[in-house]
Amino acid sequence: MPEREQAVEQLAADSANLKLLQALQDGKLFELKTEAKLVIGQEHDSGYSLTDPTSGASSATWSAARSAKSI
Repeated sequence: MPEREQAVEQLAADSANLKLLQALQDGKLFELKTEAKLVIGQEHDSGYSLTDPTSGASSATWSAARSAKSI
């Protein structure tokens, strides 16, 4: 079994990781480069609202001008 597939299966075994994996699949998982942090981004007219994938807490908002990279 390829390493990536095995890693995804191990992550999926823990239900706490399902939000993270779903965001990754949907293209909504982002890395905030300056903070070295993963967030889930929900697109809006003015940018994105950000949510911490582990706690579900709202982080902030992000505009295209800020440094983030889709994963």
